[in-house]
Amino acid sequence: ALRKQAIRIKDLPSSPFRTINRPYLQGVRSQLAVPILVQGQLWGTLSLEATDPDVFRLQEVGYLTRVASLAALAVVQDEVEAL
Repeated sequence: ALRKQAIRIKDLPSSPFRTINRPYLQGVRSQLAVPILVQGQLWGTLSLEATDPDVFRLQEVGYLTRVASLAALAVVQDEVEAL
């Protein structure tokens, strides 16, 4: 997400990210993370995890990217309303 692009990990234990040690990732094999970009800046991340390897396809990347875009739009609208 820091690179402002989606990351799809097919098998976490055999990926370069395998050293990430977070309790909530116990048993996770697949992960999909999509950045929420507000005016080009990283605001947050949407992340999906699964206990089976290679679960997420490019179709899911597209779906989650659209959800992240909607979240970014909601953030912008909230900021405008707060003015």
